[in-house]
Parts: sequence; structure tokens; C-alpha cells
Amino acid sequence: MRPRAAQIILPLSVVFALSFLVPIPTAYAQTFKRAKQGYSMRVCFDNRGSIGRTAYPGVIGGTDPGGDSIGVEYPIGQPYEHVFGAGLWVGGILDTSTGPTPAFVRGVTIGYEGWIGPYFEFYPGSSAADTIWGIVGRGVQRPASWDAYWGNSIPHVSFSDNDRYCIYDDHHVNVASHVRLRLGVVQSSFVWNDPYAEAIHIVEYKIINRGVKQIDSAYVGLFLDGDVGPYRVANFSQRNYTAYFPDLRTAYIHNPVDLGSTPIGLSLIYSSVPLDSLRYSYRWWPGSSHPNNDAAKYNLLSSGRIDSNQSLTSLADTRCLLAFGPFTLQPIGNPNHDTIVVAVGLVSGQNLSAMRLHAVHARIIYENGGSVDVKETDNEILSRFELLQNYPNPFNPTTTIRFTLPKSSSVKITVFNMLGEVVAVLADEEMKRGTHTRVWDATGRPSGVYFYRIQTGGSAEVKKMLLLR
Repeated sequence: MRPRAAQIILPLSVVFALSFLVPIPTAYAQTFKRAKQGYSMRVCFDNRGSIGRTAYPGVIGGTDPGGDSIGVEYPIGQPYEHVFGAGLWVGGILDTSTGPTPAFVRGVTIGYEGWIGPYFEFYPGSSAADTIWGIVGRGVQRPASWDAYWGNSIPHVSFSDNDRYCIYDDHHVNVASHVRLRLGVVQSSFVWNDPYAEAIHIVEYKIINRGVKQIDSAYVGLFLDGDVGPYRVANFSQRNYTAYFPDLRTAYIHNPVDLGSTPIGLSLIYSSVPLDSLRYSYRWWPGSSHPNNDAAKYNLLSSGRIDSNQSLTSLADTRCLLAFGPFTLQPIGNPNHDTIVVAVGLVSGQNLSAMRLHAVHARIIYENGGSVDVKETDNEILSRFELLQNYPNPFNPTTTIRFTLPKSSSVKITVFNMLGEVVAVLADEEMKRGTHTRVWDATGRPSGVYFYRIQTGGSAEVKKMLLLR
């Protein structure tokens, strides 16, 4: 793991992701916070367990905050929206009786509802410390002042180049028609300023039963209400479809119509219960078919059904749910009490192949303790030659070109201008099987369209890029 120059940042304000916490009154409405996080992909999230535009105050039931209200943006700096709302769903069977006769109900607590509400059922506490905390810098020791609040619930050393942490639960705020499961969640999110981790946002959830009764047949779901497409093009969200990569446990939403759209996926990369032992469900539906009660939501979570991929002829404002279980959640006072830990990669890419690659990278990074120095990917991804789109694009003055080789071979990477003239040779050498990157510094070159070509022993490919001063 490479050490980086480090800066420690304590609790974040609602407006500026890097500002210090100012003492505030303890009412819930004033402990709600949001933050933006990311380098190549910017993700907005809040301390209610919501990801996307719904993290912006006023988007639901209020005034849209305007052009800076993109929930997930990739490539950053270009107005392509990806997520209206996403979040954690946890469901289970709970005995709600207070006497000798059991009264079992199916309860579900959600981080974002998706259609008719109640939109949120997780909330932070009422203390000024119930905010979003952060550390910038890889491998940084957190300050001793954190211990009083966090104890051992998060690592003492930062996991990524930019860590964010928050806590929320489903019993600080009364939600109409909602059965309280009395869950607490520690949410950690991680991003890296490294081409290997491009368009990867890892979220880890620690789910704790804070009640006095066991929760049986519990299922965890990752819900995605994607609005993928160019932000200022009318009705872009109506031209979406969803599909599932079972080999990567990745559900995604994409817009195949509007030029420049890049996909967004939720990839399950870790569970404290082995992934191969879990039962999976992948379900999708248009907004108007959203389940309207806890029993219906629980049935989706626990169905064990894998829906067929949505047809490209039936594009819609669609949403999907990737769920897995069952788990048993013992109450916190039980000596056999355990915490469910799951980690998911929110991933994008210039195309579906790149998104798949990033899903694999997310798993490898998480399994290797946050290290992005592990540059190998699995055999399935490396079974083919692939040249990915440069990032950023447009760029000024540097850009990164990434490619994968299925076997060791000679590689030549050449940059041309519009006249076909060679302006740079970025590589001309033998390279090993794996993922590689090269950076082009266009300092001194005029604005305009350029092309980069990679030639290997048996393949060649050309892509276009834009230098914009």
C-alpha cells in the first residue's frame, strides 16, 4: 500500500464536503447531512442511508436545487445523471407480541423508498456528533478524539484515499405504517484517486439488531432507482433498462439511446456469510408497480427469483433490487449476537465491459484491504484484449489510457492528430498479461480531436479523445 500525503477531516457540514462541523441544535432536521465523494465519479449520499439525488434537501416534496443536483456523475464534470435514489433495504420476520402468544410480522426498513413513500425509514440520531465523518489520505490513523463516538466500529486506519462514515437507525424517528425492526447501521464509503479504482465507490454496511427480540429469515437488499442519461435532455429517465450479471452478482441500469450515457451498477462484493451460501433475488419493475407495504417488499427480498433482463424494446423509468439471505439477527444482548457485514461496489464505466471490469476491481480492492496496488484481475476479465476509453475525456492537459492484455505480448500505443500525424508514442515494449495504464501529457498541443491506437501481437484498436483548453 502506497502512503499518501494526508489531511484529517472531522465531521462534514451539509454544504461543504471538507468543512469542519459547527455546533448545532440537536433536532433531527439539523443532524441530516449530505456529502459528495469521489474523484473520477462523484457520488452524493446522506446519513439516512440514501444515495443519489434524494440526498439533496428538497428533491423529494420540495424544490429541485438546480444543476448541481446530480446524484451520481460519471465522468465527473460532464452532466450525465445515474441515480435518482438508491439505498439499503433490510427485511425480516419479527415477533411483535408483548405476551405469550406470538405475533409474527414481516418488517422491512429501507434507506430509500423509490415511489410513493415513506421515502426514508433510517435516520441519524439527534446529537451533533450524528453527522458524516471523514478522513482524507490513505493509511492515515484516525485521531484519538474519534474513539468516544466510534469505539471499534470503524477501522483505526483509513481504508481509501477518502473515507466517509455515518450511523443511522430505524427507531429515532416515528414513520407511519412502519414496523420498527430496531436496526442500527454503520455505513462506511471509500474511493481512491487511482486509475485502477476509476468509477468505483465501495459502501460497507454493518447491520446490527438493537432490539430485544431475534429477527428471523432476514434478507438484505440493494435498491437502485436509476435515472441514467444526460441531465438536460428531456425525459432521459424514461429511456432506461435494467439487467443482471449473475457471475459478478451485479445489477445495473443503462440508457442505450442518449449519446454519452454510461451505465451504473450495484455489485455485491462481500458478505460476512459466504456469498456462495446465500440465496439471491434480482427483481425489477417500473415506478408505478412499486410495492406499497412491508409484506410486499419482504416478498421481493426473499423471493429467490432472478427476473429476466429487461428488453431493450421496453425502456422505462425503471428500478431494480438485488437481495440476498437469509440471515438470523440475534438481539444485541444475546451472547451469540453477530453483526451482518456486507459490502457493495457502486460502479460505472464508459461502457458495459468497463463497468464489468470495475466490478471485478471493486471486489479485489476490498478483499486486499483497500490496496489498489494489486493490478491483477480475474481470468474471465483477462480472457480478451480490451482498450478502454481514456479518462478524463475531454481532458486538459493529461489523460489516462487503460487496456487489458489476455497474454504477454508486444504493445505499441500511438497518438495521432486529425491529419494522421504521429504526435506521441506512449509505449513500444513487451508487456505482461493484465491491466495496464499509460498517461498522455498534451502540454503544448492545441485543442482538438486526437486518436490513440494500440497494437498488440494479434490485435489493434483505435479510440478518439478530445483535448479542450
